[in-house]
Amino acid sequence: MQDDVESKYTLGNKIGEGQFGVTRYVYPKAGKKEPLACKSISKLQANRPADMEAVRREIEILKEVGAHPNVPALVHVFEDTDCIHLVQELCTGGELFDRIIERGSYSERDAARIVKTMIEVVSYCHAQGVIHRDLKPENFLFKTNKERQDPSQHDELMAIDFGLSVRYRQGDVFADPVGSPYYIAPEVLRRSYTEKCDVWSVGVVMYILLTGEPPFGGANTSIIFENIRSGQLNMRKLAKVSEEARNLIQGLLNRDIDRRLTADQAKSHSWLSDGEASDLPLDLSVVEALKRFDATTKFRKLTLLYMSTELKSSDLQKIKKEFDEADIDKNGQITLDELQRVLERNGKSASAAEVEKLMKAMDMDGNGKIMYRDWIAATLKRRQVLDEEALLKAFRHFDVDDSGTITKDELAQCMEDSTPEEIETLVKQVDVNGDGQIDYGEFVRMMHAGIQEARVTL
Repeated sequence: MQDDVESKYTLGNKIGEGQFGVTRYVYPKAGKKEPLACKSISKLQANRPADMEAVRREIEILKEVGAHPNVPALVHVFEDTDCIHLVQELCTGGELFDRIIERGSYSERDAARIVKTMIEVVSYCHAQGVIHRDLKPENFLFKTNKERQDPSQHDELMAIDFGLSVRYRQGDVFADPVGSPYYIAPEVLRRSYTEKCDVWSVGVVMYILLTGEPPFGGANTSIIFENIRSGQLNMRKLAKVSEEARNLIQGLLNRDIDRRLTADQAKSHSWLSDGEASDLPLDLSVVEALKRFDATTKFRKLTLLYMSTELKSSDLQKIKKEFDEADIDKNGQITLDELQRVLERNGKSASAAEVEKLMKAMDMDGNGKIMYRDWIAATLKRRQVLDEEALLKAFRHFDVDDSGTITKDELAQCMEDSTPEEIETLVKQVDVNGDGQIDYGEFVRMMHAGIQEARVTL
């Protein structure tokens, strides 16, 4: 690792922001002048040994998988007093669903091209002994925007965010439940899984690409997880797609891990062969369903991002201190016994049943322990999302003219990358009384319904 990112690069505008830092444009001071992306990870926020270990693991994994043409190459790594900086290839083409919605219509052949890239990336990662563990549409970006100028061009799809990735050897079985709602495999929820969890996630994305809806949905994360564990795959939704497409989906979403396709087997499936999938446009209802699936999620994320920027570093330090005090044996997780003891130490009497109920409420992934990510999620949920003052402040941020409602024009101002059609879809999803605007009650209802769905990891 080198010391000073600014010795080789000029820092540009911010591209995005995550839990532990920001991503900016950077411009080389020598050689090729094409811009790159720099992900700066704050040591203050990622201050637990396990967090830093995960960052360094991600760097080592990126050095290997970045050799694949559909993974942004890791160009440089810098470390200074405050941050670790990862300089990578820049992806400017936007997210997967955005491109499909923008295009307005697409075919099975377009979907097959997307799935083929995903499967090839997964196959390559598995050959390198790496499981991604968080494959979802948001973690696939297009590298460029050539297609906008020339529809005959096909922009490269790039897999990003290897922060939850892990190394493995053939036969290894993992227990830590990580991933994202909708895309997580049933065996991950059972805490006994292999590299084939990635194959399941690609199957979920393929199903959404062909129907506009996830195969296992629900009103909240608990219901989604229950449907993933035991729900029936609704093949009727795929009645209008080809038999080859249905066959591949059944191979990817097979609950029997031994019978589920490997990435290598899926890669050679006939539906993914060049020119085999139909080029007839899919039903327009699929694109409309994708709009509904995507729009509200984006607004929730935007709201949570604004609310997270309002959380001061002193608040984060306080959250960390609370967790460390509760984690008596300092192993990075809080057990039922530790939770009971910390409540007693703070003078709060609670029955065993009450402590167990609290434990279940905070244990987001159901593994019987409260991890640091659970503690943060529960704390933010309590202090921000369910806090009237924080919610009202966020609502007023979007209610620019202070009229008491968020209009379509105001949404368009804060969601600059969204089309008028996407804004229209979003308002229809949230607007319960049908007046064409989002009032405070509707805004709160939307945020409460999406608390768990907005979490990046379990």
